[in-house]
This record gives sequence, C-alpha cells and structure tokens, in this order.
Amino acid sequence: MDTVVSASVLPPRIPLPALLVAAALAVPARTASAQSAFAPTSERHLDNGLTVIVQEDHKIPLVSLTLRYDALQDSVPAGQEGTAALTTSVMLRATKHTAPGDYARLLARAGASGVNDRTQGGSTVLEATVPANRLALPLWLWSDQLAFFDPAIDDAQLELLRAKLREQRRAALEGSPMARLDRIADEELYAPGHPYRSLYLLPQDVDRVDRAAIAAFHDATITPAHATLAIVGDVVAADAFGLAERYFASIPGAPQPPGKPSLTVTLTAERRVDVAANVPRAHVSIRWPTPKLLSAEDAHLDVLARLLAGTRTAWLYWKLVDDAKIATGVIARERSGALGSQFEVLIDGAKGKSAADVLAAFDSAMDELRSRSTSSRELDGALYETLIDRQLSLERPATRAAEYAKSWMLLGVADGLGKDFERYDHMTSTVVRETLLKYLPKERRVVLLVTPTPGAPAGGERSGRSP
Repeated sequence: MDTVVSASVLPPRIPLPALLVAAALAVPARTASAQSAFAPTSERHLDNGLTVIVQEDHKIPLVSLTLRYDALQDSVPAGQEGTAALTTSVMLRATKHTAPGDYARLLARAGASGVNDRTQGGSTVLEATVPANRLALPLWLWSDQLAFFDPAIDDAQLELLRAKLREQRRAALEGSPMARLDRIADEELYAPGHPYRSLYLLPQDVDRVDRAAIAAFHDATITPAHATLAIVGDVVAADAFGLAERYFASIPGAPQPPGKPSLTVTLTAERRVDVAANVPRAHVSIRWPTPKLLSAEDAHLDVLARLLAGTRTAWLYWKLVDDAKIATGVIARERSGALGSQFEVLIDGAKGKSAADVLAAFDSAMDELRSRSTSSRELDGALYETLIDRQLSLERPATRAAEYAKSWMLLGVADGLGKDFERYDHMTSTVVRETLLKYLPKERRVVLLVTPTPGAPAGGERSGRSP
C-alpha cells in the first residue's frame, strides 16, 4: 500500500475511541476473508487475449469498470519516457468514430462518475462508473480506442496534447520547493534502463515524442493481450460477458506480452545526496528498495510503517519530536510497486537543526529500535490502522474493479483479495524485528539531505554528494 502515515497529522499517544480500540484488540481474527460479504467473481478469456472479470453487486444501480493495460516502460525508446503518457492522452481525445472531446462528453452525458486515467510504472489504467443501463457506453469507447486509434492522430492534436502534458510536468516538478526529490531518489535507487528510473517525466521528455513513437507504442502495448477488463456492480454476469464479447472479441489479437522480468534492486552501499531547496528548515528523506506489491514482505513493511509513525504507535515520532526535539514531523510509508517498492521515511527538522543533525538523531533512534520488542497491543493497533481503511474501501465497486484488474496482472488470479489480506495474518514481534533488520539497514539506503537555500530552483536541485 502506498498510504502516507504521518505522525505529525494526528498527535500520537491519544487513544482511539473505545469502539475502535475494541476493534483493534479484535485484530487476531485479523483478516478472515475480505471477500465474505461479496459475490464470487467470474472470468472469461477471449481468443484475442483479453481477460474479462465480472462480479455482481446489486445493492445500487451502478456499474464500475476498470480497463488495465500492462506493459513495461522499458518498451519505450530511451529518451522518450513521455511516450506512454502522451499515447494515453491521444487515444482518449479522439478515435476514428469519436470526435475530439467526445470521450469525456459522452460519459458525462450518460451520468458517469469516477472517470479517470493514469499511466505509471508500465501500466495504463482507465476507470469509469456508469448507471447500470449505460454499461455498453464505456465498452464501446474503450474498444474504439483499442481498435481504431491510429487515424485519430494529427499534428494539431499532438501539439495541443504535448503542450498540455508539458505544462502538467512543469507544474508537478516546480509546484512545491521539494517536488524533485522523488526523481533524484529514483536516479540513485535504479540503474539506467530500469522502468522505475524515469517515472517522473521532465518537460523536455515530452518534446521528444513524435507521432511515429506514439503509433508504435500503441500497436505494441495497447492490445487485447496486454489488457484486463474488470466489471463490478448491478449487472448479470452473462450479460456483461456478452457485451464484452460484442465490443472486443472481433479485435485482432497480438502476441502474448513477455512475463515480468526480475528487477530486484540491491544497493551495496549508502548513497547520500545533498539537495538545495527553498524551504525554511532542513529536511531528510531516507529510502530503501523493498520487495514488490502483494509480496508477504511488502505487507510486513506496511505494518512497520505504522509502528514507526502511526497514530497509536509512533516510535520514531516519539524519539525525534517528543524526546530529542530535533524534528517537527515524521512520515513513514511503504511505497508499493508492481516491480519493486520503496520504504521511505521523511523527517522535517526543527528550527536551527541541520539535515546532518536530523540524520544523526534518526540513526541513533533506529539503532535503539532494532533491539526493541513489539508488544501485542502495539502490533494489533498497527494492523488495525493498516487494514481498516482498506476493508472499508472495498465496499465501493470501483475499488474492487481496480483491485481485480491489478490482482490478475500481479497474481494471475481474478480475485486475489483473500491472498492479499492473508499476508498480514502471521505478523509477530519477531517478524517486525527481522523486517527492520533485513530491509532497513543503515549501510544500504539512499539519503537525501535537504538544506534551506533561499533562491534555489523551484522543486529543488542536487548540490553535491556527502561522503
């Protein structure tokens, strides 16, 4: 999970309301089937390679859909990292049978909500929720993008979308004083050629993408064999499968995409980078490469983040803010990814403290925590915090549709929610300590030391390396 856990938002040591405490103490039943309240899923595989997953949920007259294309970004030519994002923008703008702007206009007219698209980490995801009697509309629009894309490209559209994406990237990288930290960290964590090294596009990356690159990327990766369609809501499964076949079955297939490569990241030494940013106080970001999304270790690190800086247990917050008074805020999180994750700790320094001072205090606190034992009360509270929002979010058909599509991509099963929640069943104090020692060592990490620098470029910039 990439859930931000911030001890500076909710003061630690304030007990949860009695009802939540009771629920937290009941966690040992922990993750008994997350799916018990939902109907089973059904799946069908079309001859062209498309996987269709359907779950009936008749509580409200809505249907949520997710169409997910999975292709590694290393299929993008070097220096053209904006190709995937720009391809998505072009195919959503117009196709052979939909005029520019019709995609958004037709969905809005049909009463659609939750219309969303995102491209990151080798995946392109399209989402929409529509009234049950308008299920055919997004299926027709998406099939048209899949089968009738190339004629929609023209120079005027491309330049308009390129300018829009360029401005979005500029705003993202300059919108806050430390917006470039993620890109700097990824350059240290991932070797050239790794799909995650270039997730954060620069404005100039967009300018290198031409029509030929977009058409080639679409033909290679926006195919039925790369796609998973999940449909959840007020629909009869047989009817949903019938509509999916009607709109997608006639689209020619393509070769099956290769399996996910092994992209394990192992640092052999600590890497420190000095960063200049126009901020009032020092800041430190520490990151470790960790196992991929839906692995057991990924779940263990989710819980560890809650123990380090949660709302009921906040070991790091108490050490650095309450006791040492060297920091004003601490965030810990496991940033999960399909090909690998990052565990991140963010620390805002107190007035007058340097980034080096903050890092030294952090290392001292972590040395003490590595020998610490976790009580059952702390562990159950951390598990509760980790799982409760996730459990509640699954009541939304849109969440389940996204989860089923992701589950098929990562696990090869349509309904992986049970396996997902089972990852938390075996958390013990011993597992917490072993996870801390194995995945968060001092000698194998990336450290960004941010120094307040008036006049520094927007977003921050590298200013050197520390020994």
